[in-house]
Formats: sequence, C-alpha cells, structure tokens
Amino acid sequence: RMKSIAYVATVVNAYRMALDDYARRRALDMEYILPPILSGELGRASHRPYTTGFALGGVAANIQATASADYVTDAAIGAVVLAYDASKHMAHIEQRNKFLDGDVLSILSPGDLGRSFSVSGIWNEDYEPVKSTPHPRERLMIGCAEPLLPGDILRIIPEKKT
Repeated sequence: RMKSIAYVATVVNAYRMALDDYARRRALDMEYILPPILSGELGRASHRPYTTGFALGGVAANIQATASADYVTDAAIGAVVLAYDASKHMAHIEQRNKFLDGDVLSILSPGDLGRSFSVSGIWNEDYEPVKSTPHPRERLMIGCAEPLLPGDILRIIPEKKT
C-alpha cells in the first residue's frame, strides 16, 4: 500500500534512532531496552492496530487484529517546512491540514524527537496575518522559536480526551 510522507518519516526516524541506540549500547556491552519515546513515536503514524502475530507463539485468534480495519493515529501532518529564517524565527511552510495561530505543533526531524512549539503568528505570502490555515498546499509563514530544517514535518497532536 502507498504510505504518506508522514508515515514513512515517522517510522524510518524511529527505527533509525532505535538501531543507532542499539548499536551504541551493544558496543558498550550494555543491555538494550527500547526507549518508550520511540515506541510511542510509532503510534503517531497512521496504522492499523498492532499485534504480535506469530512472534510470541500467538494463537489464531490473536494473530490478526480483525475487530476493525480502521486506521489509528495520534497525529496529523500540519505542514512541511520549506525554509527557516533563524534571525526572524520564521518558517516558510506548505500547509497540509488546518491548524490555528497559537496551536502547538510537534516537530518531526531526522534524529530528533520530542520538540514542539506554539505557533506565534501566521502570514500569507503577501505578509498579511491570517488566523488559520484552511487551504491545503497553501504556502505560508509561521512564527516559530524552535530551529527547523527544510523537509521537517510539523504535526498536529490532538489533545487526549479524558
């Protein structure tokens, strides 16, 4: 099946970081335990429910998650970074899903996890302020104090309902 850029970037980044950490720990003759932040990161990619399949000697009823074919995700892609001006703390982005001025976005960047920022202003390409990003693929500027790289993905993480 075709996978989105957010799916591929999330999974490859988590696996790359896990493999690098595993190799580093093995070189130091240390036990490897997968950091929870990396397994949690995989939950941010759109996926069907996970099972252990045959890995733990599963019985037929537990090999597949057949209760639902629905996809699960903890995040939506908000934008892709095109450029970042560190002196102005401004990112030039291509919007993918709607977010608002003041929303908190999570940064997906190679070899990096756990950073987020609050959007501090949104401007169209004519430098006119806007409150939200309702038009897919629109190019905009956003205020962002966190350093970004071209190609970074900005994710919308919905608040957990309790």
